[in-house]
Order: sequence, then C-alpha cells, then structure tokens
Amino acid sequence: MKVGLFVAAVVFAGWALFQQTVQNRLAGEVATKINQVLVPVGATATVADAEFLEGRGLLLRDLAIHQTATSDAKTLGQPLLKVDELLAESHVTLPELVAGDLPLRAVRVDGVQLQV
Repeated sequence: MKVGLFVAAVVFAGWALFQQTVQNRLAGEVATKINQVLVPVGATATVADAEFLEGRGLLLRDLAIHQTATSDAKTLGQPLLKVDELLAESHVTLPELVAGDLPLRAVRVDGVQLQV
C-alpha cells in the first residue's frame, strides 16, 4: 500500500513538473512570436504564463507590452499595456499549434491597463 502511494506521488510530481515546463516553454514561444512583430517598432512583449486549451485556443496570462529603452530590445521601459488574461479562441489542435498555425475565431481580453 505504501509503495503504491509513493509511486503515485512520484508520478504526480513528475507530471506536474512536465506540465509546468511545457507551459513555461509555451509562454516563451508565444512572446517570441509576438516580439517578431513588436521589436522592429521599438516594443517588446512579455508573457508570464501560457496555457493550451485543446479545441478552445491559447490562454495568455499577464501579457505586457513595453517600449524598449535601448536599441538592443533587452532593456524594457515601463509597460505601455498590461493584460491580465487574453484568450485567443481557436479550434486548433496541438499538432497545428506546434506547426505555428493558430486560426483565430475571436480574442477575449480581461483586465486591460493602458499606461499613458
């Protein structure tokens, strides 16, 4: 009995670590895609968390767009825009998302702060 509980705990911990790693990597990949558009115009995006929702789309948390303070796009100024949650609605599957395809149906935004 104790061995079974131990094995279950190890499997659960491994799965939780795997999910966290995937979400962190997804957030980084999303920020990279957004920055391909923003960096040439002097801005940079950061994404704290991204979650793939099969059949629903991509949920981004704590998205911020900063004006870059230097030309190397590494020094961030104050955020121009903050978004608590953004849901990019799509019927995309994981293989389609990995291939870079995200056909949007709608974008839902919650908690927007615009700095002026």
